[in-house]
Amino acid sequence: MAQLNKVIIAGRLTADPEVKVTKNNLKVCNFSIANSEGKEITNFFYCSAFRNNAEYLEKYAKKGTLLVIDGYLHQDKWTTPNGEKRNSVSIVCQNVHIMDRVNTPKETTSETTSEKSSNNEVSSEETNNKQNEADVAEQLQQQGFVPADDIDEDLPF
Repeated sequence: MAQLNKVIIAGRLTADPEVKVTKNNLKVCNFSIANSEGKEITNFFYCSAFRNNAEYLEKYAKKGTLLVIDGYLHQDKWTTPNGEKRNSVSIVCQNVHIMDRVNTPKETTSETTSEKSSNNEVSSEETNNKQNEADVAEQLQQQGFVPADDIDEDLPF
């Protein structure tokens, strides 16, 4: 029988993403997201992204950023020095999409997309990305996901 291990989830970053570089020069981004089930239940998930996804998050994401990720579950198992067996489940991201409006990288202050469009410099790739983001946002709203702008209560982080 075939096994299926696939996760697609939307949530907000609970803190700025942590990016590290391994000995083999591989970028790894560790972060957690909060996903709400209505107003009373909030679930938190640990996630890891590698290579281009890690660079993307490092460049554009910060605490509170709305993400849609897809990937798979990974379980780590270990034994403590006291002999207790422990385990942890996290999401390994294969694709990461920022659903908030992203104009510029966190570190730079180059001209915004609206300024580029006034100069007729917006590429077809940027137009396609905006359309894809709008489509995903519409699908999330149809499934009952509430955009951050419409939330009246404080976030738990």
